[in-house]
Amino acid sequence: MKTLILALTAAVVTLSASAQEADTIPKRGSYLYYGQPSIEDNSMFIEEAFNQEAGIIQHISNFVFNDGNFAYNYTQEIPLKNEKHQLSFGVSYASLKKPTNITDLTHSYITNGLGDIFINYRPLLLGKYDWALVIPRFSLIVPTGNSRYGLGSGSWGGQFNLAVTKRLGPKITTHYNAGYTLMTKADHYTITSDGQPVLLYEKNMSTANVGMSAIWLVAKKFNLMVEYISAYGKEMEDDGLLTKLNTSIVNPGFRMAIDIGNVQIVPGVGVPLNFANGKYESTGGFIYLSIEPAY
Repeated sequence: MKTLILALTAAVVTLSASAQEADTIPKRGSYLYYGQPSIEDNSMFIEEAFNQEAGIIQHISNFVFNDGNFAYNYTQEIPLKNEKHQLSFGVSYASLKKPTNITDLTHSYITNGLGDIFINYRPLLLGKYDWALVIPRFSLIVPTGNSRYGLGSGSWGGQFNLAVTKRLGPKITTHYNAGYTLMTKADHYTITSDGQPVLLYEKNMSTANVGMSAIWLVAKKFNLMVEYISAYGKEMEDDGLLTKLNTSIVNPGFRMAIDIGNVQIVPGVGVPLNFANGKYESTGGFIYLSIEPAY
């Protein structure tokens, strides 16, 4: 009897180990079925469905140039124990062109300053062993920017975005986004000729967004990419009416990886083409820099 019990115990342990091993074998069509790429989670406008692994905190800097305006955004991504839960925050600084209607310089007009702060939480729903990676993001928008000068919304808000990542083969990875933003009692100011901001209205504002991108793994540490993102919302006019404002960005670019010890540095460059209500408006510049130390 003792021999039979030992044999059954050994069989159960063997079956359990085999089941655990099967769970860690990438399924056909899953992200890891084609191997682990050297670069991931380093897009510019589109969110990729990856959370940071335990012990790795990502520091992301974005520099955007467009039609005489400049914006800098810093984001820090922090895993909560492991990649199943992630907390992050984003802060921005902008330098904007002065409005053309200002002819009297008796009032000092502010053209640069901090923007609103984003506090984000992302739970991992499906991971690298599944058919696709799926991560939703829930964000609280804190009104720290100066809305009098167009540097913030002047209101609290919330944002939801769903990121889906699907790898199509060993060289091509695609990403898909869909989301919604709501700002409560957003400020609308008009600027007088002497540069004085005058508050006209406070209204709830909402925007829906969709986007997608394709990443081509040209080499182990060099990728080409093209991103597309559209936002569907309204803008507030001085008479209080809300008019349609649909903006789109097509962003071709590249990124590369530099590994130094336990630190990965990923610089990238994009050339965003900007459209409003279906019409081309301008071409800008995008510089991306990610630093990922393993603590």
